[in-house]
Amino acid sequence: MMPTSAAIRLWFDNLFEGKVIYRERFVAVVRLENVEIVSSTYLRATAIPLLDVTAPESFAARVREDGKQMPTEPWCFSGGEWARPEGKSICCPDAGWTIWTEPDLVRAIELLGRAGLKDQAIKLLYASE
Repeated sequence: MMPTSAAIRLWFDNLFEGKVIYRERFVAVVRLENVEIVSSTYLRATAIPLLDVTAPESFAARVREDGKQMPTEPWCFSGGEWARPEGKSICCPDAGWTIWTEPDLVRAIELLGRAGLKDQAIKLLYASE
């Protein structure tokens, strides 16, 4: 059963310093702006890149040979009818992104990333599911 728009809104009302973990072909700590919860299955927002936490030995790091890395400029992302909550994350399989909003998790991932412990950050992220 899909949560209501109001339930999804709660996930964004208590962010750690407005930050989430964003995964696409990289994993990053980003600050969200202009978050719009259009319906229970559609959201759009602007991501401000802060910290790339893609583990150097990860699959994502290996597929980045095409030059696609964490953007250096803000970008917009959205999810349509196929966006769905998955445990502690919200994912949009067709668009390829997943975000984690839980404040303590975001704070821990950021601290590990800033300490250069990206492998541990990714392990913690995936263990949270």
